Amino acid sequence: MHLIIILGLIAKLALVSGDCEGGNGVSNFDYNKFTGTWSVVYHEADDGEDKLDCAYLSAYRLRNGSRIVSLYYYHDSIKGSVERIAIVPHIDNTGFDLDVLDPSIWNGRVQFAAVDYKRFYVAKFNATELRSVRVYVGYRDRHPDEATLNDAKKALSDNGIDFDTLKSWNSSRCDHFNYKPNRSLEL
Repeated sequence: MHLIIILGLIAKLALVSGDCEGGNGVSNFDYNKFTGTWSVVYHEADDGEDKLDCAYLSAYRLRNGSRIVSLYYYHDSIKGSVERIAIVPHIDNTGFDLDVLDPSIWNGRVQFAAVDYKRFYVAKFNATELRSVRVYVGYRDRHPDEATLNDAKKALSDNGIDFDTLKSWNSSRCDHFNYKPNRSLEL
């Protein structure tokens, strides 16, 4: 009886960890190449995130060697921008962990399904608190060209993700709000 329970728990853990993995994810992630600013354009539909817009992610290193990821976004409910800063305590060949400095749903694991360091990424974010996996697509250019969009869509498809299930933030409003993230990469 105990063996059945233990095997059931192992299967459940494999299923949960497999949610963030799966597909043809990267096996040679390089944080140094990932550093810089990314416009997060597409995301899985979520009522809470429908109030957000103009999302940017900035990955950088501090002079002391610490790795940091900042997430900036405009929050329609408060009519202002929000910044979440996370320490990156662990990096491996598939992605990195986020430890947000204030209590947040943004703590968790970022695992890359695909990354073209100069153009786009497809990431699965396993939110620790929410116990869910969300898909995000970011671009170096907030308005990527058609070839970049098509390559990102192919990467989504190759990883079993249906592009049509993703929502786009209306990032054309970013200019209206004069919203620009801090683009400094060395603090």
